[in-house]
Amino acid sequence: MTWTADAELLLKQWWNEGYSATEISHKLGSRGVWKTRNAIIGKVHRMGMARRAPSAPKHARKSRAGATRPRSKINSKTNTRVMERPKPLRVVPVKPADAEREGISFEELTANTCRWPVGTGTGAKQKFCGCQIDPFATQPYCTEHMARSASKATPEQREEISQRMKRYHAKKRAERAAA
Repeated sequence: MTWTADAELLLKQWWNEGYSATEISHKLGSRGVWKTRNAIIGKVHRMGMARRAPSAPKHARKSRAGATRPRSKINSKTNTRVMERPKPLRVVPVKPADAEREGISFEELTANTCRWPVGTGTGAKQKFCGCQIDPFATQPYCTEHMARSASKATPEQREEISQRMKRYHAKKRAERAAA
């Protein structure tokens, strides 16, 4: 399709007002002139109109829920922005008891088995807890591993859970060996 003089005039007006190529495309489409975003950009280029600075990426414009980024405050005395330091993340160390545990392979996992990684294997050698979980649960871990993964647990609580898990898995190994 060719560009009409009216469409070119509207394009120039809207471009100078700061509308994006996509917005101009939609506005022209509502008037019966169907042009794509790329057609708008090409015409702007051929008309020799001024380029605009690229806009910030969408992920930088909108704040995501739960995203941790430094916040800024305005210092009223100097009228300058002061950046706050982000809060450090709490690291929950992996217990050695998991490294000793026998687990199940990836192929053996089902919808109702715990997916907590155990052992020191990687890739195809990686093993998982494999304990039964509630079929209606929304988390991929058994009760003990969910409690251990929660950052609210104290180191003593995590150690107690680890010891219970050691005893549980030793009992399961003994039952399998006896069977």
